[in-house]
Amino acid sequence: EVDFATVSKFVVVKNVSTSGSLRVGFSENGVNGTNFFLLSAGESFAGDLRVSKVFLLSNNGTPMTASIVAGLTNIPAADLPNNWSGSLGVG
Repeated sequence: EVDFATVSKFVVVKNVSTSGSLRVGFSENGVNGTNFFLLSAGESFAGDLRVSKVFLLSNNGTPMTASIVAGLTNIPAADLPNNWSGSLGVG
């Protein structure tokens, strides 16, 4: 789990490992379940996302290394509604 102090404007995630896939999601339930996307070794994703957290998990249990760059707004993370649990169909 990577927490941001404020809400992001954009997020870039890169799997810098030399092998294996990295799960990227926006809730713990998401990366542990089916609501995530995969980044293969060396692959990256950039998106205009308004989030306060990003969750990362190795797809096969081996240690992984990732890089995250986020442009942050002045909006406190606490001001972002916080139901990413999957209980309302998100995550």
